[in-house]
This record gives sequence, structure tokens and C-alpha cells, in this order.
Amino acid sequence: MPAPLDLPPGWSHLRIDQIAQVQAGSGSVRPPGPGIALHAQLTSANVSWAGLDLRMLAETWLTRHQATRHRLAPGDIVMTGKSGSPHLVGRSALWSGEVEGCCLNGSLIRVRPGRGVHPGYLHRVLYYDALCGAFAGQLKGNSRLKHLDTGTVRAWRVPVPPLPVQQRISAAVEGMLADINAGEALQAATRSDLRMLWDSVLDAVADGTLDNRPPESASHHRIHEVASVVGGVQAPRTVEDGVRHTYLRVANIAPETVDLDQVKHLTIPRERVCFLQHHLLQKDDLVVVRQNGSPDRLGQAALWHGQLPDILIQNHLARIRPYGIDSRYLELVWNAPSTLRPLRPLATSTTGSRTLRLDDIRAVRVRVPSAAAQAELVRAADRWKGHVDAVGALLDNASRAAAALRLSVLARAFSGRLAPGGTAADGDGQLCTVSTPGVTRPRPVAGHASGVSADALYEQQEFDF
Repeated sequence: MPAPLDLPPGWSHLRIDQIAQVQAGSGSVRPPGPGIALHAQLTSANVSWAGLDLRMLAETWLTRHQATRHRLAPGDIVMTGKSGSPHLVGRSALWSGEVEGCCLNGSLIRVRPGRGVHPGYLHRVLYYDALCGAFAGQLKGNSRLKHLDTGTVRAWRVPVPPLPVQQRISAAVEGMLADINAGEALQAATRSDLRMLWDSVLDAVADGTLDNRPPESASHHRIHEVASVVGGVQAPRTVEDGVRHTYLRVANIAPETVDLDQVKHLTIPRERVCFLQHHLLQKDDLVVVRQNGSPDRLGQAALWHGQLPDILIQNHLARIRPYGIDSRYLELVWNAPSTLRPLRPLATSTTGSRTLRLDDIRAVRVRVPSAAAQAELVRAADRWKGHVDAVGALLDNASRAAAALRLSVLARAFSGRLAPGGTAADGDGQLCTVSTPGVTRPRPVAGHASGVSADALYEQQEFDF
């Protein structure tokens, strides 16, 4: 790790409550009542790493006092104070008065910069701290919900240069981040095009026209005519005496991919072990998602290559075992949009989930050409897959480089190494701090409230692209 760098002359490490007001959001009250009215309310769902998303803005009932106290003003910084995902707590966005009279929800924290503090500068400092995970050690709560309290935010220390330097740094950072964001948007568009290209390859395999070859005469068969279809097993609630088995879940299955990073176990009662052979996976079985809350996940399938022995599938999955068709050819044809498009609407709905019936899976019709034609289509598709994967790997590298570049830009900005001339000579070096009656301000000292050196937090970051 590089040695910590000192800040330029004229910079200070200050607590947030020395330069800004910190206020937690508000809950709602029950209508009707005197002075109670409906107000637009910003929630944590509206705050993302990319900024504010106001497409779905909540409304809530507030008293006049609550509305006045929690109303947002241009220049306010809104931070996510609560989340089930610790890495999302602390992410921030800058409010520019997009919705008049909008108030702050209880899941958010408002930081209102004082005079002498540029809102854009302070926002990006807090954004960088959250992006680095600096708030992670300060979170409270349980495994389901983590929260950042206002006391921690008030005591948080940040590097603060004179106002003219803040303004220059903010302008430079926003320009660079805009370029990075534009590059990431282009990457996302390219990924979408790549997915569409591969979908067209799958459809061409399904109808036999890949690489402009004229499709040979072939019959169409229902899945149950060329393969056996079996559902997965449901995990017993409690088993005192049983046999542990590894099993695949929906989370392990993606189109043409089995992810074994997290494989779980279930315990089967001993009296049921003799029935497991029917549900154990074999090499070249096709594993299909048959139950999920997302319609786009229904029907997605991947070929099992025998990576683990004696493995089961949960009841949200189904197993297709081919015997009259090439397994890789079936995987390609099954994942084709033209195959899944008519299947997904047949799913039955329950609360928060949709399920494909095994009979509907068995009834899916696929084109079955000769074994030689299947092999030729598989070889052609795999050549295309190699090209698609190569471009995907380049996009992955570009995505990692963009993330590293974003961190590097912010690290340099807030250690005085991005904008030239970041010294007290650019201004009088004085900051107008926020005053609170009865509170004595401590003298600025280096270091965060957590005891971590502020110099260490904003140390030089170098990345290999």
C-alpha cells in the first residue's frame, strides 16, 4: 500500500457537522387530521449510484411541522441511511429541486452544506467514501437491515479545501465522471447488442438456418418424445436422522451456465433415500428453471456436465434427460427465444412467483434433424459462441477499468492531486462553518470518527487497466 499523502496547504480535515447540517428523514402520520397533507417523498429506492431516479416517487401524509422540517432544497445531499445490503448504505445523490415540495423519507439522511462549502464537492466526497465501503465499519442493525445513524454522519471527517478549489475540483470531477458514465452506457448498449446477436444464433439453430444454410427436411417432436422430464425434490423442513446431499437451486442456473460458487445441502430422511436415484443428475442432463418470480428467468436452462457427483435439484427446477436428441443441440434449441416465447405465458401464478407445469415442459415442440445435421449446427453455434465470449471478455475488462478509473479520479481529487493550485492562495482559506447554539466545535484534527486516518482513506490509488 502506498504511503499516505498529506493534503495541500490550506486544506483541512473537518467533521461534517462543522460544515453542514445533518437531518434524518421522517415517517408518515395517519390521516385525516388538522394540518396533515399529502406530500411527495423521496425514498432510498430513488437514490442509486448513478444519481436520482424519480420515475416512481412515493407520497405520504405529513404534518405541517414534518413537511417544513424534512422538505428538500436545491443543493441538499441525500444519503441512503438504511438498506438490507450493507454496500448500498451511504450512497448519495445531489438534490437540485427536481420536484417542488418533496420531503425526505425515514430511510434517507439529508446533508445540507453551509456557506463556504460547494454542494457538488461535498456530495462527491461522501459518494467516494460510500463507493470505497468506508461506512461499512460504522453500520448498525442486524443481518436483515443495516443502518447508518446521523451521529456517525455528523462526526465523519472529510478533506475540505478553500471554496474556489472545491468549485474547480467539482467541475473537473463531474466532467471526468460524465465521460466514464458515457463509456459505461456504450458498454451496456454493446452488451445488449451482443445478447441479441446470440439470441439470433440460437433461433437460427432452432430453425436450422444458421450460417445461411438451407434447412434440411426434419420432423418436429415434443420433448417427452425425445427426452424424459422430472421435477426436483422439496427440502424437508426438519430432519433428525437423514443423509446430506448437495443440490442445485435456481440461483445456480443461468442460460447455458451452471454457477457452482455457492452449492447448498439438504438432508433427506433415510426412508426416502432409496427414491433419490430418480432425481439425481447425470452428465448431459438439461436443468431448467420452472419456478421464479421473474418471468424472464422461467425456462432458462443449462447443461449439466457432471461437475459434482450425486447432486440433486430443488423443486423449482426440472431435469430433461435426452435420449433421442443431442444434448448440446437441445440446450441451444431450448434456450432460443422462439422456443421460450410461447412457453412462458403458460406459467401459473402464485403470490410473488410463477411456475411452469411439467406437462407444459413435456409438450414443447422442437425441430429434430438428423444426427449429422445436429452436430453441424452445434459446431457452427459454438464458433459463434467463441466470438461472442471473446467480445464479452473485452467488455468485462472495460467495465473493471471504468470502475477502477472512477475510484482513481475521486481519490486524486480529494487528496488535492486533480485540480492544480489547490492551496490557500486561491482564496482566503476560510470556511464558514455551521453554528449550533450551545455546541463547542472541536479543533480540526486528522482522522475519521472511526479512528482511521483521513490521510490513509484518501491515499494514492493506482490501478492497472
